[in-house]
Amino acid sequence: MINDLGGGSRYEVFRAWDRQLFCQVAVKVMRPNRVHEDRVMDGFEREIGIASRLQHPNLVRLLRWNAAPPRPYMVLEYVSAQTVAAHLENIGEVSIPEVCLLGIRMLSALQYMHSNHVLHLDVKPDNVTMGDPPRLLDFSLAQAFSGPVRLRHTMGTAAYMPPEQFMHGVVGPESDLFGLTRRSSTRSSWKTPNRFTTRWICHRCSRGS
Repeated sequence: MINDLGGGSRYEVFRAWDRQLFCQVAVKVMRPNRVHEDRVMDGFEREIGIASRLQHPNLVRLLRWNAAPPRPYMVLEYVSAQTVAAHLENIGEVSIPEVCLLGIRMLSALQYMHSNHVLHLDVKPDNVTMGDPPRLLDFSLAQAFSGPVRLRHTMGTAAYMPPEQFMHGVVGPESDLFGLTRRSSTRSSWKTPNRFTTRWICHRCSRGS
């Protein structure tokens, strides 16, 4: 292990050196007190199943995993570039050309996910990296879909959730686009878009353009 990258209530995340792959990686390890919870294990297996079949230059890559106790873990590509959230906090606004590039790359990543019947459901500045290429991170809330998905409980980050996701409604590809479009056209700070912008982006993505 090189250093602690943080984590949440279910997982710890570390930067480490992988002796098999001979590179730095991010290791996502289930917290020991959550291993015996069926809901947590189901989420771990769902995330593995989704991440293992997605291959896109703007999505973080899953490299390998082990679901066996006592500490199930997954090994992910380590992305050294800081997230958009960290950039905004530590440096300030992102330039307009960079904002445009990030938007195009993230739309490409989401279009790929949606064409493979996967919803991300947590698109936000903390899950988008800077750099070239930028990456969309964290599939812990991702859901496979073959049609409209009705949520059984609230999931995601409230500030970037569309109303239907916040209210246990029916979610679809347009729900992911809501979080992405919470940026104004002239700044990189993410906020509520006007209705025309959201509809236009949803229309363009639904046509695969």
